[in-house]
Amino acid sequence: MKLHFVARKSQGNSVHADWIGSLPEAKMRTFKRYVRELESSYLMLSIPLDEAIGFRKVGLREDSLKHILIIPGLVAHFTKHLEGMLRAMQQHTKKHGVKPSVAPLNPANFLGREGIKGARRSQLLSMVLISRRAQFWEKIRRLSGMVTHIGNDFRYAVEDLISAGAAAEPASHWEAVDTGHYDLNTCLRETIVLLKCFIRAIPDPELVDFQRTAATILSQPKTHTNLISQPQLNAF
Repeated sequence: MKLHFVARKSQGNSVHADWIGSLPEAKMRTFKRYVRELESSYLMLSIPLDEAIGFRKVGLREDSLKHILIIPGLVAHFTKHLEGMLRAMQQHTKKHGVKPSVAPLNPANFLGREGIKGARRSQLLSMVLISRRAQFWEKIRRLSGMVTHIGNDFRYAVEDLISAGAAAEPASHWEAVDTGHYDLNTCLRETIVLLKCFIRAIPDPELVDFQRTAATILSQPKTHTNLISQPQLNAF
């Protein structure tokens, strides 16, 4: 059976306009606060990792290993925060029917197999899903799954380095760590852009409700449940 894609105007320009555009004061404060929190959890991971890489480059492998020891826990903390923000947007959209601007993921912005594969699927589904709400839900679902898989691969690579010890550090493990770090940063940037488009789209009276939803979700323990299942997308 041959698939017939529906041709339509790209939303890339709408996302760009939303990203560079201003927000009302209350919305801008909310957006900046969430961005600071996301960036802080990322820096908690990125700074010790950069220091570990720096020590390794100058031959101080034992010092490098000491910094690596805390990375698995920081990866879990960061991915929980990122997935929580995505889930908060998804739940608010489910409740209120918000339709933010959205553009598909770009495979060129990822290095690892999981990121590239997820971005390619995002591009394909953007051609099939007609409603903006369905596209938004799909991007959240796709990003959340990628954050989980990339974060797990990242953590496993770090744990392999820890198991190997300072005497033996396979270059492939360090390459996997670099790739995971890069791709998680890409997921963070995509989430931040998505968040601004989302906050711009919600009516002002709904802002407090979203803040409550985000506060509740971000305070919960991490779960491994998918945000939405594939069949639900077809309802939109």
